[in-house]
Amino acid sequence: VMFGNPETTTGGNALKFYSSVRLDIRRTGALKEGDEVVGNETRVKVVKNKVAPPFKEA
Repeated sequence: VMFGNPETTTGGNALKFYSSVRLDIRRTGALKEGDEVVGNETRVKVVKNKVAPPFKEA
């Protein structure tokens, strides 16, 4: 892929077409208490949404 996101969705075109909501979830870092990792920081991007406004980020 020359332009855009190089990632693909497995399962053919049916998942992209029939899904109502698609989210792109990325791990951005680790939450630590001292030296111990207790969780993950994530970024969630709405790729497709038929039930609310699309393309929001959290």
